[in-house]
This record gives sequence, structure tokens and C-alpha cells, in this order.
Amino acid sequence: MTTAIVLVDVERTALPTFGESLAAVEGVSEAMSVSGEWDFVAIVRVPKAERLATLVSGLIGGLPGVVKTHTMVAFESFPND
Repeated sequence: MTTAIVLVDVERTALPTFGESLAAVEGVSEAMSVSGEWDFVAIVRVPKAERLATLVSGLIGGLPGVVKTHTMVAFESFPND
């Protein structure tokens, strides 16, 4: 399983409805609105890394209102015991 964190900047007019659209994308396990330079964060989990390009560039990047994205691929996850 490959996990990635996707930061998303959207047009102001898209803010009220974008979270639900982002959460509905297959492969997005969590979608959050955030403060700061970026408007939304998506936690993406896919079976194979090759799927990330299609998911981020095609599906997330193709959502109405997306200005830009920034993707960070996780190397390792550490349990919080």
C-alpha cells in the first residue's frame, strides 16, 4: 500500500463544496480543510504507487476549482502506541 499526502490550493469560489468532492475521490481516505498556505489536505492510499499519478493529476487535479497540488509520498509510517 502506498500512502501520500496531497496539499490542494483551490479557488475561493470552490471552498464551500470542495471538501465533499475531494472526499468522494476513490483512493482518498481522508480530506480536511486546513489553515495556512494550502486550503485542503488529502490522505491518499493506493495499492500501487503507479496509481498516484492518475489519482493526483487526473482525478484530484481535475476537480473544479483546483489551482495547484503538492504531493508528498510517505516512506514509512510509525504507530502511535
